[in-house]
Amino acid sequence: MTDIWGSSDFAYVCLRDAVRTTSFQNAIERTVQRGDVVLEVGAGTGILSLFAATAGARKVFAVEIDDYLCACLEETVRANGLSGVVEVLRGDARDIELPSAVDVVIAELIDTGLVEEQQIPVLNSLLERGVATRATRFVPDAYSTEIQLMWMDEHLYGHVIRAPRHEWPFFAGDDRWTQFRAVERSQRALVWSGRFAEGPHEPEVGRNLTLPVRPPGPVNAVKLCGRVLLANGLEVGATNVMNGDKLLPLGREHDLPALDLSLGYGMGKGLRSVLVQVKEP
Repeated sequence: MTDIWGSSDFAYVCLRDAVRTTSFQNAIERTVQRGDVVLEVGAGTGILSLFAATAGARKVFAVEIDDYLCACLEETVRANGLSGVVEVLRGDARDIELPSAVDVVIAELIDTGLVEEQQIPVLNSLLERGVATRATRFVPDAYSTEIQLMWMDEHLYGHVIRAPRHEWPFFAGDDRWTQFRAVERSQRALVWSGRFAEGPHEPEVGRNLTLPVRPPGPVNAVKLCGRVLLANGLEVGATNVMNGDKLLPLGREHDLPALDLSLGYGMGKGLRSVLVQVKEP
């Protein structure tokens, strides 16, 4: 994907997201203890590794798979006088050599439902290899995925568009973005939840749910959304670049008092893996 999509831009956008970045800063300050060995996977600009070093970590290993971002991160570490504390490691955290039994793992590989990014595959690998243990503290600590029935206007610019909609908060209420109509048709229902320290977690998720349609009306989509528990008492939902709600079309409208859904997907396997079926009465 990096062959056609610039990775440095997204890392910078993450830096600009004040809710996401300051929430992680608060969680790291609550979690990292003086003298800890910290591992960050998917370090990007390295801001979270810098937070860990400032919080008192003895050693921070910052893992980044992108060569250019690694080179920038090495310059950042030197510019902050932290070369003796923060060590940049180039490669995929699932297979490069890493220290064992680290005290803290920082992993912001969070996408809605943990579907499109590699949070679960990477953390499963760290636990299976003994890099992380049950004693390791994780930032974020846990995640929960929810689903909601929706109706959305599929007629856009004179055509029917049936494609996922990534509803980032910054789209709302800004006239520079076209506002697409969508109506909530149910309460949110829990699909999956787990603490990362309690893994490895089975990446395949399957659920059967019955959701009452309230308020009554047609349903032609579902919303996939989630909550990130960063540390005790610190939870965030969708931010401008992390965990934005996703509206997924069902293919046709259903006008029933309740919908029986069969939902399946693979965490880390992308939206292509998401299968939502409506069981007809």
